[in-house]
Amino acid sequence: MKITEKHILFWGNWPSNFAWAPIKVTCVDGIERRFFSSEQYFMYEKSIHFGDTFTAEKILALEFNENFSYAAKKLGRQVKGFDTDQWQKVSYDIMLRGCLAKYSQNKVLFDKITAPEFEGKHFVEASPYDKIWGIGIGENDPDADDESKWKGKNWLGKVLDEVRTKLLNGYTSNLEYAE
Repeated sequence: MKITEKHILFWGNWPSNFAWAPIKVTCVDGIERRFFSSEQYFMYEKSIHFGDTFTAEKILALEFNENFSYAAKKLGRQVKGFDTDQWQKVSYDIMLRGCLAKYSQNKVLFDKITAPEFEGKHFVEASPYDKIWGIGIGENDPDADDESKWKGKNWLGKVLDEVRTKLLNGYTSNLEYAE
């Protein structure tokens, strides 16, 4: 992670969706479920959105170990009936729900994302590979701190900015220490 005057540049560290952080969240079908990471939740909802209950059940059946968020992502890439345009219309809101659960239900993560040192700064997923959730360039690239030079949309950074704002404005959801 690299913090500048304007940004909190990260990739693969604590704000990541792959990090173990159990959440309880009500899914689109109205059922509250537990997930070991927001990535597992995100891929589960992706499967459900496209009607692929077989893959959704495989994702839900994963038990935590340090590689299983990646296993969930791999399964999510196999979702039958996937349509990029349709997914982009709903995926931001799904990620927002997952991240709100993650940061509002875990005291350690709540304290991190609402830390005073981040006031006035924006989260930036400095993934050199992801041009939707990230900026398409790495955190050590000199252009990473210049939004006009980003090659991606930074949706994950925007989600985290929104989560931080909601938490600072009183949003709560069963705040507890991670199990």
